[in-house]
Amino acid sequence: MTLVFTHRYLLICFLIRLISSAVVPSQDSVSLYTANDKVVILTGQNFSSTVYQSKTAWLVEFYASWCGHCQSYANTYREVAIDTWGWRTVVRVGAINCYADENSPICDQHNVAAYPTLRLIGPNSFTNGSKLIHLTATDAKGVERELIKELDALKRTDRNWPNFAPIDHVELENVYSYAPPTVKLVLLIVEKQDDFTGRQIMLDFSKYHEQLSIFRASTDSKLWSQLQLNFTDIPAVFIIHSNGTTERMNTKQNINENLGSRNLLNYAIRSYVHKSKCIDNFDDRDLEEIIHSKNALKKSEVKGTNEVQGAAVENKNLNMVDLETALSYMLRREVPRIKMIYGETYDALLHWLIVLTKYFPGRQPVVTYLKDLLSKVKQQPNGLSGKQFRELADINTSNSYLPNNQIRYIHCTGSAPQYRGYPCALWLLFHTLTVSQVQTESRNTHVTEVPSAIKGFIKHFFGCRHCSDNFMKETSELHQLDANDKNAAVVYLWKVHNHVNERLHGDETEDPQNPKIQFPSSNLCPKCRMGETNFDSASTLDFLLQHYSKDNFDLSSVENPSEPSNKKDQLPSRIDQYSMIEINHDFKQKSGLFSHLTSIVQRFSFYFLIFIVIIVLYVRRRHCKNVMDGVVKFNRRVTRYIKRAMSGSTHFFTDEDEIHRRSSTAGASYNLINSIVGSGVIGMSYAFRQSGYVAGFVLLGIVAVLTANAATLRRNYRKTNQNLIYVLFYDLDYSTTILIRSGHLAKVNTYQELVYTVLGKSGFLWLSLVQFLYPFICLISYNIIIGNEIEIFFISLRFLY
Repeated sequence: MTLVFTHRYLLICFLIRLISSAVVPSQDSVSLYTANDKVVILTGQNFSSTVYQSKTAWLVEFYASWCGHCQSYANTYREVAIDTWGWRTVVRVGAINCYADENSPICDQHNVAAYPTLRLIGPNSFTNGSKLIHLTATDAKGVERELIKELDALKRTDRNWPNFAPIDHVELENVYSYAPPTVKLVLLIVEKQDDFTGRQIMLDFSKYHEQLSIFRASTDSKLWSQLQLNFTDIPAVFIIHSNGTTERMNTKQNINENLGSRNLLNYAIRSYVHKSKCIDNFDDRDLEEIIHSKNALKKSEVKGTNEVQGAAVENKNLNMVDLETALSYMLRREVPRIKMIYGETYDALLHWLIVLTKYFPGRQPVVTYLKDLLSKVKQQPNGLSGKQFRELADINTSNSYLPNNQIRYIHCTGSAPQYRGYPCALWLLFHTLTVSQVQTESRNTHVTEVPSAIKGFIKHFFGCRHCSDNFMKETSELHQLDANDKNAAVVYLWKVHNHVNERLHGDETEDPQNPKIQFPSSNLCPKCRMGETNFDSASTLDFLLQHYSKDNFDLSSVENPSEPSNKKDQLPSRIDQYSMIEINHDFKQKSGLFSHLTSIVQRFSFYFLIFIVIIVLYVRRRHCKNVMDGVVKFNRRVTRYIKRAMSGSTHFFTDEDEIHRRSSTAGASYNLINSIVGSGVIGMSYAFRQSGYVAGFVLLGIVAVLTANAATLRRNYRKTNQNLIYVLFYDLDYSTTILIRSGHLAKVNTYQELVYTVLGKSGFLWLSLVQFLYPFICLISYNIIIGNEIEIFFISLRFLY
């Protein structure tokens, strides 16, 4: 019965979602790419079935269609997809629009915090096992090189996977034997160690891996000397015959000033294969398709730059739907992208929410919603996760409500879905807040309050990182605003926006039907203009205060909050079975004692620290009654040693008993073992992370064997040498051995006396100071590190339990 009810409930939710999407057309479903771009368009429907458990690797771009830099980067990514079209038996190229509702769970799953983000997902991968690719903003070749590095690092042994590693230690006559038995042609590419040409050629011909094997050798290999090449000859291609002989492939005849090394070798190999007919079913269709796509891309770029722009659509009245839609996307999608919100990021969020609650000129339910959200965030002073914030932002009640249906804009609608939209609505919100501050506060206006909150939000939460960096540069003079001019923030933000419009005018991100102009236009405000480029300050300010005022917003299209829902987001629509399994892996909240303890520690961390200190002091007082006496005696002893050093005494100790109390074989051995074990324990986790569990345990076993052999050497040495000190340190540390031998030669038994004997009084004092400063500074750094990390540690515990 329960199962039937669940199925009916899911069906009803799906139908509601389907009906609502039919009523309000989505403005976020656009893709920046088409099938002609050689980029596979990925969505929430096909991502799992297409990418996960694929036999090939996948290079995936996670982008947002509203992101200006993503739009600028699209042609670069198209070029990457075209250049790597011949590699598709090894790696495919795809893209997913994170702005679309159905795609956002996949983007969250891969921890996409900025747009655009490139990730490589290896063959036969499950869920979100992806690696970040460092992209070069305008250089497709740079992305391809980074892609090759990551493919090389995967170290795959599949038959269709190229052997990227150079065969530097192989004799020339043995190269052919490394090829599979089905191979009909073996090629050797000789190049510099860090060159990418050989690996590019391997990928270009990877579809023929059963008949063609390509190896590469560097200039440091044995093959380099055997082939007797000069640096001017490389990269060079050699045909390796089955009898061990070699034949250099002629590439000179294909020389063209416009061809790079990759194209030169590619054409040479194709010419040889066509001439020798050594590979079955060999064709140039991929190459022809690549050339055709590149020509089409060039034509589209020329067409885009010559596109005729229309006149800007200017509306005197603004719409509240744009502000509420921007708020919803910002709070429910942008901010939750940040995995952990704490420290400076938490302060920026708090500042932004305070400004919104004070100056947002919206309906009362929306303002109440913002106040409730601010109150809940304040209850997490040590920070919270993006997932927690999303849960808070999704709560709607009868008198506290922010619409969360489809992403739609009215005033900020573009001629195509990728134009205007969210960035336009953000600018609208920013201007509105500055004007609202002026009109709300009659006196004592803090002019940088709103602009600094805007800057903090853009810096920490705006998805387009390139745009964020540019905004930081544009607002670098924010601190210079006149504190006595309450309108300073309004004018400042207007100037910044116009400067951005001037910089982006004619850019590919510009809506051709709504070009970026100097605002306001002469049609919208005739009195504001003084010629083509100059503005009348007083008239412009009056216009801005009226244009972005609360009274100029149309409320007729906003969603009615009469039927709110305190549920969280509807079930993700059109997500396949794999995605549902992957997305719904959130940690369950456990109600045990540990969960309560971690919650208490997080909320009262300062008092918890005081409690721990009291417990430690009590234990030391209860079980270490002579601790204070020991401290006093230690201070007296240190004072006595310093006085003796200053007076030039040759010995620090007055009798042999004190010498033996301060230094012993057992004590020295303990200190040495403590330092070795301490550093080993600290470094062991890092070693395991770098090598993996299998290699880590193997290496640990090797170290154990070496240690056991060292103990055997000590036992053997003890039979011939009666000096126990030499026996202990014979094979452990040569520097320690030198110190011990030096002590015997100087006839002193302590490190301090040895230093004084060798370096004198001044050297002793200098080294003592250094030895004091070193642990003192280390302790300070440890306290700083612990202070920064302990909060995150306790917060993480709470998330896990």
